[in-house]
Amino acid sequence: MKNIIKKHRSLWLLTIFVGILLKAANISVAYILASIIDTITKGTAKDLKIIGIYTIIVLISIVVLGILYSYLGGKFSEKILTDTKEKFFKNIFTSPIYRFQEKKVSYYYNTLTQDLEQVNTNYLSLTYEIIVSLGGLIVSLAALFYINIKMSLLFLAMMFIVSLVPKLFVGIQTRAAENFSNEYESYVEELDNILSGFESIKLLNITKALYNKILSKDAKMENARMKKKLADYGTLYGISGISFLSQIGCMMIGAIFTMKGEITTGMLIAAVQILNFVFGPINEIAQYRNLMKSNKVIRDKLEPFLVDIDEKGTQMTKGEIILEDYGISFDDKEVLKDLNFKFEPNKSYAIIGPSGSGKSVLAKSLAGYYENYFGDIYYNGTEKRDIKPSSLNEYVRYIGTNSFILNDNIKENIRMYRDIPESEVREVAKLVGFDDSFIEKESLGNEGKYISSGEYQRIAIARALLDNPFCLILDEPTANLDPVNVEGITKLIADIEVPIKIVITHHYTDEYLNSFDEVIDFNKLK
Repeated sequence: MKNIIKKHRSLWLLTIFVGILLKAANISVAYILASIIDTITKGTAKDLKIIGIYTIIVLISIVVLGILYSYLGGKFSEKILTDTKEKFFKNIFTSPIYRFQEKKVSYYYNTLTQDLEQVNTNYLSLTYEIIVSLGGLIVSLAALFYINIKMSLLFLAMMFIVSLVPKLFVGIQTRAAENFSNEYESYVEELDNILSGFESIKLLNITKALYNKILSKDAKMENARMKKKLADYGTLYGISGISFLSQIGCMMIGAIFTMKGEITTGMLIAAVQILNFVFGPINEIAQYRNLMKSNKVIRDKLEPFLVDIDEKGTQMTKGEIILEDYGISFDDKEVLKDLNFKFEPNKSYAIIGPSGSGKSVLAKSLAGYYENYFGDIYYNGTEKRDIKPSSLNEYVRYIGTNSFILNDNIKENIRMYRDIPESEVREVAKLVGFDDSFIEKESLGNEGKYISSGEYQRIAIARALLDNPFCLILDEPTANLDPVNVEGITKLIADIEVPIKIVITHHYTDEYLNSFDEVIDFNKLK
């Protein structure tokens, strides 16, 4: 994240500059009060008039600088958050599928919402506010030294004592912030699971148990939020209390200097006012440092997603796909080993076999899901590890059982926001069996509740066919379909023409298998 901040350093510096000017303008108000009080005893009406003009100028400056400071600070946060999310999404979209699936969806939800909000509140704005506070502190001290050097040195001694206190609170804030982030992620995960399975929950009449479970998760999350807030505010008020005692001490020191005649009454009032601008920044700097340190665990979560990724490899070229001594393991369990297959252009392949035999793993491997395989997969003579993932995905399309429906019309559900003419979208929609009335559907319902499972599958096939892939892999395309839809989808698949077509199926007849050029039977691999 530091690199992203560095990119916008000029805006950061401008924000700091305006913030320090705002602090200086506020500090000058103390001198206005001092001037008014001293003018009462030894001034004239003309002096008061000059002070009045100066006061108006200062007040206008405070308003203008305040608005500008708020705008620049907001703009800085906006740019950093926008760039952070851009890098985050780029990292996700360029990562292999298996790497994305290493984290739960709730992890990404939490990181992009709660964690980023914490970064914005407890880090981004503080990166410049802590410097502004430091600048304000320096200006305040300069103003105090102008009044009396000896008195100011005694004030500094008080400040040093106060600066040691915040270190006692850092560990408490850090643990509270980390605990809240973890509990929030756990809550979002549970919420996502329950809401995703709402239909099954209602039909099984298990709402009470899950209702109690989500309330329990929510209670833990809210308790963690409360503890974090308690840690933050406890630190703030603890520091403020110590600071207040120190401020009283400084005021008593100032009173002694006034009684000795070393400063005027007006300057004592000014010193008291300026003390607020001394101890205020001390409190702010201490609190800001604690918040930034406690926020580090959250920034560390974000950091792996903010690394610039250069997609390495060559472009895939069209040709045969060959597996040589291919194998793969998950959690030290060997799923496939020593496979040697050749998939040639202008041929279709059916892969059959029992559940759990590794058919889907093979299909996903061909589509570039995994990197942890052994052996080789060659695409027209180039090993998969040497090919750009985006290039492979352009030519090889995989349709699994986890297709999804966008909250949009049917045409956009097929196009998927790609820059493809509507005429081509209509053409492929008709190819998979949709008529004009269906193509014009504007709403498919939440998660596609207004369409059948067969239509759902046809949409998935249309998406994959839209820009003419070289290899189409369909993994159990008739799973969860009724007999009528099974017949319709199998006929559609048989009619699809792509250079290489690979279909994994357990719904088949001899007639259906005879429509393929080759049948790979996983029963014979054992």
